[in-house]
Amino acid sequence: MAYTYQADVWCDECADGIMADIRRDSPARVPEDYMDQASYDSDDWPKSYLPEQGESDGPDNCAGCRAFLGNQLTSAGYRYVKSMLDKRGATLPECAQEWADFYGFSWREECAECEYDADECECEEPRIVAEWRSCEM
Repeated sequence: MAYTYQADVWCDECADGIMADIRRDSPARVPEDYMDQASYDSDDWPKSYLPEQGESDGPDNCAGCRAFLGNQLTSAGYRYVKSMLDKRGATLPECAQEWADFYGFSWREECAECEYDADECECEEPRIVAEWRSCEM
């Protein structure tokens, strides 16, 4: 589970900290029935959501600790991740490697000039490109 709060997404641990801070510092902001999410706004109190049940145009990471939340992507989200991975090549920062693994991307070398697989062309302009390992979209 994850949470939305003040136009951002949060992991369970960080959202628990936010709720504890609100309870301590601003008890009047605590909803009477926080299980009734229709009774309050996510600007006032974190609302829970399940990242695997909705789609987003990009990977969601916690606004607090930056933990990857494992959300599903729209087709635009897959294109975004692929373009980001293509720009970085096979050497990725840790969070991007986590995205690549979760969303099913791998790398292959292709020619920058003719876009054939690097071992099938004679142009000798190889580059690393991302490709989906699965056809989920």
